[in-house]
Amino acid sequence: MQRSDFTVKLETDKDQVSQILLEEKLRKREMWPVWQLRYRKKRENYVNILNNENRQLHDQIKRLEQRHHPVSRAIPAKENAWSVVVKVLDGLAKNAFGSIVATTTTTVIFSEHTVDTLFPHLRRTDGNMREMMSTLGEKFVNEKIVMRGSTHFEWDSGYCRIARIQHQSDMITPVLRVLGALENVSRVFDKALIIPDFRCRQKTKLNS
Repeated sequence: MQRSDFTVKLETDKDQVSQILLEEKLRKREMWPVWQLRYRKKRENYVNILNNENRQLHDQIKRLEQRHHPVSRAIPAKENAWSVVVKVLDGLAKNAFGSIVATTTTTVIFSEHTVDTLFPHLRRTDGNMREMMSTLGEKFVNEKIVMRGSTHFEWDSGYCRIARIQHQSDMITPVLRVLGALENVSRVFDKALIIPDFRCRQKTKLNS
């Protein structure tokens, strides 16, 4: 009697499992169109996103081309490489030698270490002169120096490239405002590692 009950229960469980599997199969069959629709929508959305990004990229390229054309028309075709410089720098002027000159503004703030490095003679003088020179050096510390200058770009038409870049700045004018007298300016730049046009002093000149 017990074996019969067990057999009946086992068959019942099998029927239930079969029914569950059948229902799951039917559910998947019913959901399949829904899944397909979701997949198509995701794919369409992805395609739309790509199309929008592509249009934005083309629009950006057109805007850049429109900005480039006025510059290109203003410069002879053989010197179009200069358009790169023209776009980056303001205050450009072309001189008679085929080079371009850019006006510049350079701002520096001298720390105590920088003053000691660039103007070592201000700390190496004996007696009363040392005290005076040290005072001049202290005036530079944490002082903002704004220099006006220019940068020359020389173009080599034979090789179609920039042959040389030369920069210089007027350091005397702002330093004069800080020190108050040309005599003091002369003392500061004497034996300094930089010269008044804000370039490094050559070793031969420094040693002499």
